[in-house]
Amino acid sequence: MDPLSLTGTLIAVVQITTSVISICYDYRSAVNSSSREVLQITESLNSLKDVLESILRLIETTKDGELSAVELLAKDGGTLQSCLTELERLRAKLEPETGWRKLRNSLIWPLKEGEMSRALESLERWKSTMQLALSADQAALSLSIKDGVDDLTQMFQRHSADQKRQEIYRWLAAPDPFTNHVTNRKKRQAQTGTWLLRSKQYENWLQSEKSFLWIYGIPGSGKTILCSTIIEQLIRYCHHAPQTALTYFYFDFNDTGKRDTNSLIRSLITQLSAQCDTIPPPLLDLYLNQPDGTKVIDEEKLLGTLRNLILIFHNVYVILDALDESVDCEEILLFINSVHGWDLSRLHLLVTSRQLPDIEESLTDLATEKICLQDSKMKEDIILYIADKLENDKSLSKFPPDIRLQVQNKLLQGGDGM
Repeated sequence: MDPLSLTGTLIAVVQITTSVISICYDYRSAVNSSSREVLQITESLNSLKDVLESILRLIETTKDGELSAVELLAKDGGTLQSCLTELERLRAKLEPETGWRKLRNSLIWPLKEGEMSRALESLERWKSTMQLALSADQAALSLSIKDGVDDLTQMFQRHSADQKRQEIYRWLAAPDPFTNHVTNRKKRQAQTGTWLLRSKQYENWLQSEKSFLWIYGIPGSGKTILCSTIIEQLIRYCHHAPQTALTYFYFDFNDTGKRDTNSLIRSLITQLSAQCDTIPPPLLDLYLNQPDGTKVIDEEKLLGTLRNLILIFHNVYVILDALDESVDCEEILLFINSVHGWDLSRLHLLVTSRQLPDIEESLTDLATEKICLQDSKMKEDIILYIADKLENDKSLSKFPPDIRLQVQNKLLQGGDGM
């Protein structure tokens, strides 16, 4: 289906849904006897609108043909067309043709009990069908993202079958950031983090030359989970972009092999070389020029190899999470400054950390874009997370809806971005 037709139909349904919601609010303020009925249908309409807007946001971040389930909604006589027709009929029923504002105070709620039941059933059916399509396509995209990650791992394993590569990788002994990524990806609440991927700062970072994005926030604000979301999106992005590489590293206070600069550089070199069809000459030169059995590699030589590997690609995205969990943050900051000083237009750096004075002083002038999670739309993610726990947690879900709402509001007021 033409993506413009799909988007246009969705926008039309959103617009008429918004129109009917507005009319319902007018009834709610004008007709005392209709408050319960209006509240029911308004909640259903708002719920439908949320699903429609979620589908629109998904379309914005995907390519034509990737949303097979959503596209079925827009076929002739399909869900969207039926929904649009019935909403137009509902609007005509609720809104008098003339004198609406003048007659407001004398209006009575025009829907009889049977009509109300049918309207609510239809709204719930449409919403459920659209939600099912949305969930199906999100699941398919998640699988494709997972497949993309697995492809990188399989590429690494395939190259390892080559004896020389195997020798070099054993010699480098680089830590594997994939294990951290899998763990963090599993912690992500569905639909969270999309606000960041749609943000102007992220878009600028993704498309600009020599870009540097610094994401900072207090402990517990979700920096690492956001980082895993970014990595997943970049895997898909790089898959469709020629000569584009992605490397990432999670500093981990609980893993001694993932806390220092040397381990970081070895990991970045290994990841870049794994994305080359053959053993890249800079890595082979590094290996062949080392004395036999020497495990300790001069850091300047490692840096030179890393720079030469970056030059093989048209664009390289480097993601570094939790700088403040490194064993020597000052050393990591010196590394970042050195790499940034190479002045490579093809290099795109993204780092996350707490807003510590030393880090802020070092990165403020380097960063072309910044996102403070306390000032951002992170609250959207917190709402999604809390709502999911209150709905699905066995002990919390037993509470009445009004109590759960109070709990949610209290947590949001005291969360301070955590």
